[in-house]
Amino acid sequence: LGEKRVIVSPIAGTTRDTIEEYLSIRGIPVRLTDTAGIRETDDTIEKIGGSAFENCGVLSTVEIKTKTEDTQILGVKEIGSSAFKNSAITSIDLSSVISLKDNALENCVNLTQVTCGNQLKHVGRYAFSNCVNLQEIELTATSMVIENFAFYNCSLLKKATFTPYDNLPHRSLSNKFFSSCVILFPSNF
Repeated sequence: LGEKRVIVSPIAGTTRDTIEEYLSIRGIPVRLTDTAGIRETDDTIEKIGGSAFENCGVLSTVEIKTKTEDTQILGVKEIGSSAFKNSAITSIDLSSVISLKDNALENCVNLTQVTCGNQLKHVGRYAFSNCVNLQEIELTATSMVIENFAFYNCSLLKKATFTPYDNLPHRSLSNKFFSSCVILFPSNF
């Protein structure tokens, strides 16, 4: 078709974009669609790129399928900058995620449920900022960096739990990471 149109992965079956082109054959309009080999696969894509679902007003639930193999959780490892910014998601499972980049879930005002696994080691600046309906979060990684304003203006955030408590020295909690969380009662800090 003469131009690049999709993001591809070298892992067979993981590209989900469709390519469309319109043409006319003897005056009859025809739409050609290539699905790029959609099929079931056990392979995983490990990164959701920056701005991938930004401003998706109808996206409500994000299910990142994971599987365990030899005690290792396989699945998406990184959520890119602004990946879900301004989307309408209400819940997200981050069980396999290691790094949540800057602004990843910023302005997800409908977000009420976040599941974090013990894999999460980095929460970027403004990652959850303005998630005004998020009420509780539990972060269980033994070593973690939480950047400035990570939970800025999560105005209904009532409880933030960091476990295990004994590993607190392995954490880096930046200035104002819970800034403007007016009703927060931190537990196990």
